[in-house]
Amino acid sequence: MSTYVSNFLDKNEIQYKTVESMPVTSCVDVSEARNILLSEVGKCIVFSQKDKQWDTRLYVTLLSGNRFVSIEKLESVVGHKVKAAKIEKKITKKYNRIKKGCIAPPLFYGIENVDYLYDSDLLNEKIIDISSGFENMGYQIDQQNFSKMSKVLHMQCSDIAGTPKLYPGALEPIL
Repeated sequence: MSTYVSNFLDKNEIQYKTVESMPVTSCVDVSEARNILLSEVGKCIVFSQKDKQWDTRLYVTLLSGNRFVSIEKLESVVGHKVKAAKIEKKITKKYNRIKKGCIAPPLFYGIENVDYLYDSDLLNEKIIDISSGFENMGYQIDQQNFSKMSKVLHMQCSDIAGTPKLYPGALEPIL
């Protein structure tokens, strides 16, 4: 099945493996359904500039599924206050290809005023599973192809994650 994300990957000659599963939206569920480590799940969270209209500037972050974005670290990198963007209320109305729980950086390609950041811990993973934009499918990308995707999107590698967390049902222990 062709998706906005797969079209982006194909157009930019980024190799990936399509992995189908039961419909899932949480990182823990993705990890279990696709039989991968929680740290290999690419969790995408979108932020906007605080005290501004949501579309003034968006920050699309990608980090391991067992981590969370440290607001303090992110604000230090971008240089001002941020808040989580309301995907379901504003963004999905304007961009119908984006759905809450099924987001990946390529879905924002071509949208003005978007900055992309990924956490440096992703560089420790052999593969990174990103959403296809649909609940029942993801794309697994190796490090070489993740690097290609990062270059096309002008993603900035930063230390934006807080401490790893242990989630119930995770396939790996988090130390």
